[in-house]
Amino acid sequence: MTKKINIIHILFIAAVVLVFSGCSIEEAVNFFTAKDESPKNQEEIFCEQNGGTVETKNGENGQFTQICVFADGNRCDVVTYAQGQCPFQKEKSIDRAQQASVIAQNWVESYSPTYLFDGSGLRVKDTKTMECDNCYLAILEFQSIHSGYGNREGKTTDDNKTNHEMKVEVKGGEVAKAVTDEKYDELNKRDYYPDVPVMKGDLEGSVAATAGIPLEKLKICAKNEKTGEEYCTNDVIYNERFVDGHGFKLEKIPVGRYQVYSFLQSDASPKRKTGRYTEYVLCGMKEDCAPHAPIAVDINPDTLTKGTDLLDWNT
Repeated sequence: MTKKINIIHILFIAAVVLVFSGCSIEEAVNFFTAKDESPKNQEEIFCEQNGGTVETKNGENGQFTQICVFADGNRCDVVTYAQGQCPFQKEKSIDRAQQASVIAQNWVESYSPTYLFDGSGLRVKDTKTMECDNCYLAILEFQSIHSGYGNREGKTTDDNKTNHEMKVEVKGGEVAKAVTDEKYDELNKRDYYPDVPVMKGDLEGSVAATAGIPLEKLKICAKNEKTGEEYCTNDVIYNERFVDGHGFKLEKIPVGRYQVYSFLQSDASPKRKTGRYTEYVLCGMKEDCAPHAPIAVDINPDTLTKGTDLLDWNT
């Protein structure tokens, strides 16, 4: 009781001093009731940047604790949260690793040239956490009927069954790198050179439908004249910048010379009807124009190659 009275006396005297120093009663009250507007610490900022709200709890001996609270009910000390050691963070990390392994496996089954050619028995051997946030390395194993890598269609193959190990880097939920046996770059469809960056460019142009092949059934591909690798899309873009308002775009194609064409998605025959970029297109598609000879297109580093208009179906 005596201690409480002493505190009241001290506050009263302090208020009197403030008033006689030129402060109004209102200013004196604000002095004692004002909130602490000191700069936020890094842990508070980290909590709020990740969708949390900071709650401050007063403890004994004048100490206080800051809690990071989330809408889903999860809560944890801000320092522990910033260190990534809260129980719900560890659970989320495990979930992300499992998700990354599924993403890697689905990518291999859908896009890996080596596996698609003659692979089987795909399984995830291990998944490791990488240094960057939400980055994982999935290690997968599978077997091929023949030796070699990539799409070997049209090439001489043997009957040597081969075991492979593929390392797939998944960053932010997307496959950023996929290498088989440290020899073949599955993502860029070439031999693996770890210290040589792959230079890439983009390609776009117009597409046209033809009798029996509507736009939504088209597949557009660019085939590298040297490696034979194809880069394709089924997406038709509707935009006024293209002839008749419809075109395509192929992104991040390795540098090189390409034949570009469109065709019916379901037609895999060698003699399929194709829409091409030709001398006839360059001439304006008039009766007296040049022959329907296809024109190769060069992809240059960090450059968008425009005007590859696949309008000639008479090649």
